[in-house]
Amino acid sequence: MDRGWISNAQRRLHALILPLLIVTAGLLAYHNSGTGPFLFDDHAAITTHPALSTLWPPRAVVAPPQFTPVAGRPVAALSLAANYALGGLDVRGYHAFNLTVHLLAALVLFGLVRRTLRLPSLAARYGAAAAGLSGAITILWTVHPLLTECVNYTIQRTELLMGVFVLLTLYCVNRSLTSAYAHRWQLAAVASCALGMSSKEVAVVTPLLAAAYHRCATGTPWRLLLRRHGGWYAGFAACWLLLALLVCSVNNAARLSLSDLTPWRYAATQCGILLHYLRLAVWPHPLSIDYEGWPLATWSVPDIFAVLAVVLLLLAILAAWRRAPWLGFLGLWCVLLLAPTSSVLPLVTEIAAERRMYLPLAALMSALVLGGWRGVTRRVPHAPFRNRMAAGLAALAAIALGTVTVRRNTDYSSEERIWAAVVAEHPDYPRARYTLGSLLARAGRLDEAGEQLAAALRLRPAYAEAMVNLGWVARHQGRLREAVAHLERAVRLAVRSPEAHYNLGCVQILQGDRESALRHLAEAARLQPDRPEITEALRRAQAGDPDPCRAPASAVLPATRTSRLPGPAPTPRPGWPPAA
Repeated sequence: MDRGWISNAQRRLHALILPLLIVTAGLLAYHNSGTGPFLFDDHAAITTHPALSTLWPPRAVVAPPQFTPVAGRPVAALSLAANYALGGLDVRGYHAFNLTVHLLAALVLFGLVRRTLRLPSLAARYGAAAAGLSGAITILWTVHPLLTECVNYTIQRTELLMGVFVLLTLYCVNRSLTSAYAHRWQLAAVASCALGMSSKEVAVVTPLLAAAYHRCATGTPWRLLLRRHGGWYAGFAACWLLLALLVCSVNNAARLSLSDLTPWRYAATQCGILLHYLRLAVWPHPLSIDYEGWPLATWSVPDIFAVLAVVLLLLAILAAWRRAPWLGFLGLWCVLLLAPTSSVLPLVTEIAAERRMYLPLAALMSALVLGGWRGVTRRVPHAPFRNRMAAGLAALAAIALGTVTVRRNTDYSSEERIWAAVVAEHPDYPRARYTLGSLLARAGRLDEAGEQLAAALRLRPAYAEAMVNLGWVARHQGRLREAVAHLERAVRLAVRSPEAHYNLGCVQILQGDRESALRHLAEAARLQPDRPEITEALRRAQAGDPDPCRAPASAVLPATRTSRLPGPAPTPRPGWPPAA
């Protein structure tokens, strides 16, 4: 029997086992995540986005309306259009796509880590165990509950797509080092970089990551790298021009802060948030889909401690870059990917978000696993026992993380449940209270809705949207005077809100103040002439109908990060909302 043939077959089998284990672990961790509803910004990007109802003409798909989560992100928009073309608003197709992209990213990460550990600069230390170590890193990252938001929250496929293309860029850089077709891999790296930037703006750091990886992998000084690969780096730089065009095509006023939050105060706040991210990477509890109420830095003792801790971490990364380049690269990976959203650029819509840790978590898992492996090899000299012990510890960690992920998936099984989880962990977050109250109002649970909306108003007294919905609740509870008080205040705060005028007109009709009611209903119809329930209510009121408002649930304002009062709400797509 040919022993060489057996050896090759065994190697091929081993090469298949670990990828199969990675995919299996991912499928088990997310086996209960395929039927969760659309959440929060999903409605602005999917259910009320007519441009994604067809794949043709392509301009309507790759250039969606502004103030939507896919504006300036044509790759993500195209993926949503493809989902809609294949299955309409069936959430299962959207979840299947998200999970597929996540598993693809895991496989690319596995290949990248394995090939990196076999580079000459790391092979002596990790080469013999490269496959097992890369498998452990990838499985722990794949099943980590900190990534559940990216997989379960449909619109966060922007993060997933960006992540897989950034990883693919680095993988292509690695392959270009030893391939006989290096130029092809270099071209593929630039193309992947461009696709990443067309998925989400955070990919702006991809050329820097690629250059740092190239520097670590070759050990070549920067000057020689630029001289030898100037054309390649110019291709990466050209991707920045593409990103600039995409960013300039979008009005980012909704994403950038218009308040008095200074960049330095925002940066100080982010220091505390970064430490929170690090804690969640090690101990992922409690998790939250929304951090809108995170307190801003006031330069108290905890804030100063957080700033000093982050500064020391940055100094340690710089020192590691000089003495242990690969360790410095892992730190640089985290810093660069978090810098666009967690440094000095204030974002009014989200001061923190767990999904920002999607790729940085891969670097943290790599550092933890490789550091743990070095510790085990020093203390356990017997190789077979050492390998079995390391594999057992990794399996136990993966089972623990996967169990938490399965449990976390259940929170995404309904909108009400995920927001109830946020309120339970953060009762002082006004947007969470408002969103939960709005969902309860739509479900007809008026007493509970009123409690949540009133709590949102106590936390944020000028919350116009909460006033509108609280007025709606009071109207349907028969407390007309209280409803008018809330709605009149909402109209004063948000003069161009069609829902505020519509609800106020509906209540005034019931009070007998027909003249004022007609005026507010007419203003609502002027602000949003394409809303049939508003124009129908105006027509009925003009005809003398004593209760012209026949579509009460549609008057409840939904909550999104990108929506802002004043302004018209989008028109729902066909098939949404589903029949009760």
